[in-house]
Amino acid sequence: MTWEELLEKGKKHKTIVITGCQRTGTTYTAKELARVLEYVHYDEDSFKTHSFEMFMNVLNKDENKVIQAPALLHKMGEVPKDVMIVMMIRNEVDVVKSMMRLGWFKGHASKEYKLYKQDTLKSPEQLYRTKIEFGRELNLDELNYDELKKTENYVEDRSKFNNLKQVRNR
Repeated sequence: MTWEELLEKGKKHKTIVITGCQRTGTTYTAKELARVLEYVHYDEDSFKTHSFEMFMNVLNKDENKVIQAPALLHKMGEVPKDVMIVMMIRNEVDVVKSMMRLGWFKGHASKEYKLYKQDTLKSPEQLYRTKIEFGRELNLDELNYDELKKTENYVEDRSKFNNLKQVRNR
């Protein structure tokens, strides 16, 4: 789907969940979508990242909201059907570079991979592909990271994003 299609479809839903593999733009997408739609934004810290019970408590709040939940992709099949779930897609090479740069693959990947498959994880590419396949089996809406370039606050160099937001919020 395009950014514009996401906005149109999103307006028809009280709750939107942004999920997918880590390092695919879930944080920015959830924040920007909530800002544009004037919905409440919840990031994964709101439910301690991995707590599905706490996630469901946030999900059940009676308000228009966008929830960022990349670590709970494996639980999206349990989410009520009236919730719009968007899976972020990004260039695999970019995702892997980001995982490796932050040490994320080394620290978290094997444990997370076991939520999807019981074989041995051999590469970050394997994890990314497994998560994409899982989301596609659930028939989730997909938004490609490149669509974010259409948004008002997109900055190519993410290190400049926080400074930009601080300046705009003054």
